Amino acid sequence: MAIVDPATARTRSRRREPLRAAGREDQPRDPVLVEDPAVAAPVDPPVEVPPAVPPDPDAVFDLVPPPAPVEPGRSRWDIRRVTGTAPALPLLVLFGLNAVDELDRTAFGVLAPDIRDHFGLANQGILSLITAFSLVVLVLGLPIAHQADRRSRLGMARGGAVAWAGFSVLTGVAPAVGVLLLARIGSGVGKAVNDPTHNSLLADYYPPDTRARVYYLHKMANTVGQIAGPVTAGVLATLFTWRTPFLVFAVPTVVLVVISLRLVEPSRGVWDRRAAGADDDAVEVEEEPLPFREAWRTLWAIRSLRRVFYALPFLSASLIGLAALLSLFWEEVYGLSPAERGLLESGSEAFQLVGIAVGAVVVQRALTKDPSHVVKLLAGAGFVAGGAIAAMALSPVFLGSVVARVVFAILAVALIPGIYAVGSLVLPARCRALGFSAAGIFALPGILFLPVAGAIGDAHGLRAGMLVLIPVYLLGSVVLASSGLFVNDDIETNRRAAKAAASRP
Repeated sequence: MAIVDPATARTRSRRREPLRAAGREDQPRDPVLVEDPAVAAPVDPPVEVPPAVPPDPDAVFDLVPPPAPVEPGRSRWDIRRVTGTAPALPLLVLFGLNAVDELDRTAFGVLAPDIRDHFGLANQGILSLITAFSLVVLVLGLPIAHQADRRSRLGMARGGAVAWAGFSVLTGVAPAVGVLLLARIGSGVGKAVNDPTHNSLLADYYPPDTRARVYYLHKMANTVGQIAGPVTAGVLATLFTWRTPFLVFAVPTVVLVVISLRLVEPSRGVWDRRAAGADDDAVEVEEEPLPFREAWRTLWAIRSLRRVFYALPFLSASLIGLAALLSLFWEEVYGLSPAERGLLESGSEAFQLVGIAVGAVVVQRALTKDPSHVVKLLAGAGFVAGGAIAAMALSPVFLGSVVARVVFAILAVALIPGIYAVGSLVLPARCRALGFSAAGIFALPGILFLPVAGAIGDAHGLRAGMLVLIPVYLLGSVVLASSGLFVNDDIETNRRAAKAAASRP
């Protein structure tokens, strides 16, 4: 063993300097020891290499580097304000695929009364149908996500997009309730592929200092689909039939699948290994994927993730089924037509852009200073969103319900991308897709509240049916807030594991 001379120490310092500038604390500050006897010549007293930039005194953990400064003269609408120096095409393609997936889903939600009447169902019947295919999709999502940690995520994302396009067409031609159920299950399986593959790909295409902005922009695709979907579906159903939108919406999906062929699969965990100080060769070397049981044990050991899992049964009833319930609410309470319901929902969802724009900035700043504050902020938004559901149900006038719907749209949209941004830092790369999708299993009990809400709506009116969801939603927000107690420790644990893996020969 020998002490490296100062020149060698300075060379190594320059190689790791980007990590120092990001506030990393994993740079060794003691004399550097090596095994090569050729450099063991006597030297002056050991040189301790100081950090190039001191850590930010306001940061609780230097786990996420501050965003790079914006180049002077760059347009406010320049996509590089979101992606930084990383390429924008992957985000744009995944944005498009995420948006067209919403067209099919929101069309079914806004046309639920027409589909209900066509097949002779009651409110409880149509909500039970939604519950049935949601259950199947959530169960299938887990094995699909496990495969996404082992196979090409881009290939699976393309296959899922083709699947939901095909089953959207089948929805439009379904002659009976059984075929309709099969079509919705197939369309939902495409969505089940979409979530874990997209979220895992974004974590490997983009570094932590852009992660929150990237996830919020990706979520904006849902908003675009939720704006275009209801109004387009409502107008097409009014001009033709409720079946027409499902046939039309398959076309843009196929176009985007073709464009996605230009993308290249990124290395899993590349940014985790880079943050750990791995050299350029080691950065591109992926770890072996975990067997299912070991992957599940790894996920369950993440304390903050467990708390999120505990919250999901209470949040899922509102997050998954509220679109269909609201459509029934507008039709029964205020007598709105398909076109009017579509315009109202599209107009309300347009205000999600406000929540996304504000959330992207606030969450990225919180993620940089103290990631534990992110889930606490999101839980607070959930509390206010629950109050908005109550205001919608209880308002005696149409305008009051509309204003409450807008408030709910602004606040609720911040939840999912914020959780994904934190999850991308907590989840190990080799079971990240499974981690994003495992939440579906814990959402299963929650969606069973939907038929209950429908039954109460049939008996006492849909105002009462919506009120059932409020205490459930608020309890979920409380449990979600408690996950903030463990977020920082879990991020640090994941970083140390990535460093250890990168140092193995």
